[in-house]
Amino acid sequence: EGRVDEALAEFQRTTEIQPQNAANFFNVALIYFQKNDLPSAEKALRKVIALDPSEGDAYISLADILEATDRDEEALEAYETVIAMKSEPVATRARVRLHLLKGVIFGREGKLDQARAEFEDGRWRNKHPREKKRIMFKLAELIERDLEELAFLETLDMGKPIKDTLSVDIPTAINSIRWYAEA
Repeated sequence: EGRVDEALAEFQRTTEIQPQNAANFFNVALIYFQKNDLPSAEKALRKVIALDPSEGDAYISLADILEATDRDEEALEAYETVIAMKSEPVATRARVRLHLLKGVIFGREGKLDQARAEFEDGRWRNKHPREKKRIMFKLAELIERDLEELAFLETLDMGKPIKDTLSVDIPTAINSIRWYAEA
């Protein structure tokens, strides 16, 4: 806890020295995440976005906070903003998370018919198997690239030890996606 507070103080000093540097505010937000201080993390991420509206990862991190604080509609907007940027690979991550969140919302709100209609429209079903395989391998690659960040978020969300999320949970998800890509 003491080292985290020291790091936070140091990054806050850098935001005072370089108030137009979005990366400094992003680092502050990540430390607030680690401290589970979501309001402060949100404020820092909104500053990142104000300084650099093209920073897709800031929108995705902001959407994490919005989901965690039951502001799903705002989270959907954040994902849609990233998708509209068409900056890969972050746009692909946003598309996946947008559809997952929509599924949660549809289920929670009893909008299963609407979820079924989106499922049945054929976007996925009508894709060629090679294209599905390519997409699933790309998803696995993106998860693998961000393994540490995802493990950290999973630890915050579920309260599991970080060593478990790093060595078991996220690698198992990656392996499962690759296995189904080959199926």
